[in-house]
Amino acid sequence: MKPIRAARRRNFFSVLMLLAAAHAPAQAQAMPSDAPGAHDHPLVARWPGSWLVGQDVSPKDEAAIPAGAKEGDTVKVEGRITRLYYLSPPDRNPFDVQRGYEAALEQSGFERLDACAGTCGERPLDYWYHPIQTVSQDKFEGWSAETLLQMWRQPGDERYWYGTLTRNGATTHVSVLSAPAGIQDLRNRYVTTVVQIVEP
Repeated sequence: MKPIRAARRRNFFSVLMLLAAAHAPAQAQAMPSDAPGAHDHPLVARWPGSWLVGQDVSPKDEAAIPAGAKEGDTVKVEGRITRLYYLSPPDRNPFDVQRGYEAALEQSGFERLDACAGTCGERPLDYWYHPIQTVSQDKFEGWSAETLLQMWRQPGDERYWYGTLTRNGATTHVSVLSAPAGIQDLRNRYVTTVVQIVEP
């Protein structure tokens, strides 16, 4: 890992740790094992205590990233695409989790290009949901990871952020989407987050 990237990751994780500690319950629940072979991206640390339910990596692909409230307001980019699917620890809410990611990204030098909360217009927020390469083998409160991913989020209460970081003429695109879990039994206690990173 390059020194500048390692420094950004340490800063990112420090910001998330401070925000998570401020909203932590008295006792944290142990989360299941991450998807086999999956890991956080060097630029984006997870919300502390979250479960990495699934990971999808494409060495070379293209993506249309929502960048505005109207249909067709997207930014088309290509490169190495990493998508990470996280479930938060219990008793969090989408506002806290999403703001943690946003604050950490912006303090790491990312420029926000688009964001929305609740009312996200015609943004195609389902664009990154498709068969996922690597999925955890564990169950959570009786639900398999595959089922959690199929019923990932509660529509209509999403929080979305998209930003970029340009260094040495190369631009990295990161988008983050948080929402209550889609399964009704988990909805009021857990937050799902998808982080997408597109690197040149």
